[in-house]
Amino acid sequence: MSSHLSSSLFSIGKVAEATRVSVDTIRFYEQKGLVTVLSRTAAGYRQFGADTVRRILFIKRAQDCGFTLNEIKELMGLRNTDDAGCIDVKQKLQKKMGEVKKHIAELECFLQALETLDEVCSGTGPISECPVLEALDLVEEKTVTGLKEEQGFSDVGTDPI
Repeated sequence: MSSHLSSSLFSIGKVAEATRVSVDTIRFYEQKGLVTVLSRTAAGYRQFGADTVRRILFIKRAQDCGFTLNEIKELMGLRNTDDAGCIDVKQKLQKKMGEVKKHIAELECFLQALETLDEVCSGTGPISECPVLEALDLVEEKTVTGLKEEQGFSDVGTDPI
């Protein structure tokens, strides 16, 4: 990158346009300490350096990989830590991979439950006899019954919602 570009200052609107994020998003990132304003004009308008564009693009790519803003801030902070190494980034990556795998397993359980409900429903008949709604009511009734019994109530209603 030329020294002219790296010493240039950009308005918040230009940064938003270059990164395809909203001005409000850039202000939010500033508030969270993810980007910094290099200076302000006499009228008080924010001015950012070219590094801000790179940082925001990094943030967006990291979000696409499932990292939270706090995790992204930690990753970005590692670059400024003298004793940090690639192993630190790798550990954060592996932790995120574990979280994603756990989430996928949970989603697969949800999908299996939905497929089971789909199998019991022919899609015909009146709504009052819908096996999917009846099955969901049974789950709710068991939950409500368990909670009420836990609280010492014996009169548990079975009215579906």
